[in-house]
This record gives sequence, C-alpha cells and structure tokens, in this order.
Amino acid sequence: MTTEQPAPTSERPGPQTILAVVAWAVIVVGGFAALALYTHTGGQVSPPPTAERVPIELESDAFTLVMAIHPKCSCTDASLYELQRLARDLHDRVAFRFLVYVPSDAGDDWIIGAHRDIATTGVPGAVIDDPRGELASSMGMLTSGSVALFDPDGEPRFWGGITRSRGHAGDNLGSDAIRAIVRGDESETMTTTVYGCEIIGRTEFATAGGGER
Repeated sequence: MTTEQPAPTSERPGPQTILAVVAWAVIVVGGFAALALYTHTGGQVSPPPTAERVPIELESDAFTLVMAIHPKCSCTDASLYELQRLARDLHDRVAFRFLVYVPSDAGDDWIIGAHRDIATTGVPGAVIDDPRGELASSMGMLTSGSVALFDPDGEPRFWGGITRSRGHAGDNLGSDAIRAIVRGDESETMTTTVYGCEIIGRTEFATAGGGER
C-alpha cells in the first residue's frame, strides 16, 4: 500500500519577523550613514596670524610649515603620513615645526611618546611642546592635523588640513596646494577642511584666550 505524503507548504514570515528585519536594516543603514558623516565632518580652523604675531620662529630663507597635533588623536597618523610625502617632495624648500598639545595633567610618558611618534616619520623639524594648546590656539589651529604654511617673508600662504577625510591619507587638495605654492606655481586653494580631533577642550580653550564656545 502506498501512502501519499502531503505536499510541503512554505511558511510566510510573520509580521514580527518582517518588522525585525526592517528594524535591523534601518540600524545598519543608519550606522553606515553616521560613520560616513563623521568621517567627512571637519574640525575648526581659523586663518593664521600675520607675520609679526606668529608666536614661534619662522625661517627667513625658506617656507615654514607648522603642524599642530594631538598625540592621542587617531586621525593624526594620516596627517603625519601626508607630511612625510610633502617632505619627500619638497626637500629643503620647507622647514617644519610641530606643535604638540600637552594637557595640564600630562606626564612624561605623554611627551616622550609624542616625540617618538614624530621622530618615526623621519620628517626633520623642531618639535615644540605646547602646554594647554596655547600656541596652537593663538594661531587658529584648533584641530589636530591643522597646518599653516608661511613664506620666507612670514606671510601665511595656506592653512587647513592635508588629508582626504578623518584618518584617511591619499591625494588631497591641501597637499596639492602646498606643493604648488612652494614650487612657485599658481594655486587657487588657500584653505581646506581639517579632518581630526579637537586639540583642546572647552575649559583649556577659554583659559588659553579663545573664549567660550
């Protein structure tokens, strides 16, 4: 005797399953959107001071490029990498200065680690400890990775960032502008967005003379 088996039936997902899938998709898409927004959101930057108000020594026979960094900012590595590329391309046409943010409660490990990280780049230049970020804030450099390029007369020629987005190195308008300016070519770009972490917090910013934000 042959017994006929019932034909398999396909179960349709219930309303709860559909809602769960939709909610999961919304979370995933929202997460990617938030990440993309964060990656391409720039930090604060202001024009640098004129020559007579620059608080550090500038070269009179070469361009001077100043970079302000927060040693604990993960975006700083990409900025330092781009600086390596600039140093390699421009050789002895540019003198480099590093302003290293040092918070009020920093220990020796903070300073030693920051100097070591800069040394590993191989970029020659003066490393200047910047307690509470006072030097950087006086130059309008409020975001890690901010750079300011001064010509031999001490005039600011470029300020901004030299990365494509937060933590991402690669060809970018800032580096291209600096190369063009130093080589004597025309450049329509004088400033770019800085992608990095805030160098100083609200309290230290106000103490350094920046006022409340």
